[in-house]
Amino acid sequence: MCIRMCGVPLRMHPLEENTTLSDDYSRQNWVYTMSHKNEVLGIFVEWKRRMELQIGRKIKILRSDSGEVYKSVPFLQLCRDECIERHFTVRETLQQNGVVEKFNRILLEKMRCLLPLN
Repeated sequence: MCIRMCGVPLRMHPLEENTTLSDDYSRQNWVYTMSHKNEVLGIFVEWKRRMELQIGRKIKILRSDSGEVYKSVPFLQLCRDECIERHFTVRETLQQNGVVEKFNRILLEKMRCLLPLN
C-alpha cells in the first residue's frame, strides 16, 4: 500500500491538495481531496477501516515519501499500534514510487484540462 500527497498548483481551485492511496497488488487507486495537509491522518484512518472491512485483511506495509505529514507523531503512533510496517522513500522518484507518481501526474494533467482558463 502506498500513500502520496499532491498539491494542485492552481490558486483558483478551493481544494488545493489531494491524497492518493494506491494498492501495489491490485493497482487500484483512491483519491481524496482536502483543504489542508493535516487531514491526511483522518483520511488514512477512514480508508484503512473501509478497506479492512471490504477485503477482510489487515494492512501490513505502508510506503510513503519522507514528508512531515507521514512522519508526524500521531501517524507513526497509529502505525505502531496497528502493527503497520513503514517504508519511507525519496520524494518524487519514479524508481521508488513509480505507480503513484505516474498516477498523480496523469491526475494533475486531467485536472488542469477540466479547470477553465482565465
